[in-house]
Amino acid sequence: MKIAIAGLANSHPFTDAQHLRELREDVSFLVADPDPERVERFLAEQPGSLALATVQEILEHSPSAAIVTVPPPSVGDIVEAFLDAGVPTYVCKPAAVTSEQLRRLEGLVQGREHLFFTTSILRYASAVAALPDDVGFAHVVAEHHIDYWREPASRWQDDPQVGGGLVPMMGVHAFELLELLLGPTMRVTSCITTRIRDDGVLASPDVANGTAANDYGLLASFEVDGLAEGQRYAMELSTDESTERVQLGEGDDPYGSITVARAVAAMAEGAPSPLPWERTKAVLRAVVEARAYAEA
Repeated sequence: MKIAIAGLANSHPFTDAQHLRELREDVSFLVADPDPERVERFLAEQPGSLALATVQEILEHSPSAAIVTVPPPSVGDIVEAFLDAGVPTYVCKPAAVTSEQLRRLEGLVQGREHLFFTTSILRYASAVAALPDDVGFAHVVAEHHIDYWREPASRWQDDPQVGGGLVPMMGVHAFELLELLLGPTMRVTSCITTRIRDDGVLASPDVANGTAANDYGLLASFEVDGLAEGQRYAMELSTDESTERVQLGEGDDPYGSITVARAVAAMAEGAPSPLPWERTKAVLRAVVEARAYAEA
């Protein structure tokens, strides 16, 4: 099983590769990234991997599946190349942060939905495997410090013209969890941001708060905190009888990364994407909508 690693723009493909190695003894990797230091690190962690210069060179080696981790403006061209070659493709979140990027992605995926998979790994975390089905209101919290965006290799996430900052890059985790409850008719109805510090380095706001709803009257709110130490993801689910608090980070798959790696391996063997496109689109649409509200 040959897995293409197209881009090493964040830490996720390193983790994905490790999980795939643990799941499959026969896995090997074809890696390409413009940063030689990141490629060198990947080769050190995954001995026997083949470093290549471009996606086209990767395709010459007939990968079984691809993991794409690049800034959103670069996603479209790479996804197009893999899908045109019939290669099952997983894109590390978020696959689109603007309406134009989402429209292009939708056009690329149309008719090939079974080959395309993108998600925040939190969708598959152990803690959210069995949520109540009678929720009347939900509140989702996504806390993840963004201080590391000061590092040159991560600055693209803060760049308004590239990653878009806090709302799309960290907010996608909250929207993925909300979609589990609200379903594919989820729409963001408000989003405001607050800038607490101004250090002259980061352009992103520090905190975002907003609301969402679906076509059936279920309401929800979300909070995205980039000032928090470490990371924390939680859901507060209200029913007619009680309020349930769900904290991610425990169980056999604390944040969902193992399940996602297992899905990529299955797709490499011919299984369809585990996530219907309409649900994927709802999350990416929420990213775009929240960003529009925040920037209005």
